[in-house]
Amino acid sequence: RSAWLGLSVVFIYYVFKNFDNKEIRKFFIFSVFFIFSISFIFWPFVTSRVKSIGYLENKSNTERLASWKEGIKVWSMNPVLGAGIGNYTNYKNSQPAHNIFLMVLAELGAIGFLLYIFIWRKLWKSGLRSALILFFIIGLFDHYFWTLYPGQMLFWVGLAFFQEN
Repeated sequence: RSAWLGLSVVFIYYVFKNFDNKEIRKFFIFSVFFIFSISFIFWPFVTSRVKSIGYLENKSNTERLASWKEGIKVWSMNPVLGAGIGNYTNYKNSQPAHNIFLMVLAELGAIGFLLYIFIWRKLWKSGLRSALILFFIIGLFDHYFWTLYPGQMLFWVGLAFFQEN
């Protein structure tokens, strides 16, 4: 769900940024038509997934909220320097928090988190806004860009792909 949300937001951002281009306008109209056509086929599945977001009975949502609380608890035990890179899951033998920013805060503390935000700010100023918006939204609900090697590779390859120069 977070990937779809992020992709939608980036798509809208990109269209508004480049809407004066006729080719982009044609692509946008085609994409909207295509998405609406496909959504009718998958409508029951889409509505059930969207409706499940607010249900705490859904195991996924309950576990996600619990992991966020755990992330805050790990950070509060080591607020300045954090638990150390890669130590979050060892700290309480738990699953990673499904939020990159909580993971960074818990593992690197306030100092590391500020450095992480500084890096994001520099990347934002470099013109990688579309990619950063996508990764930011996904990062709010998942951890794989921080904790898993394939996710880390995807993050950096994605930034390279979106590079505008």
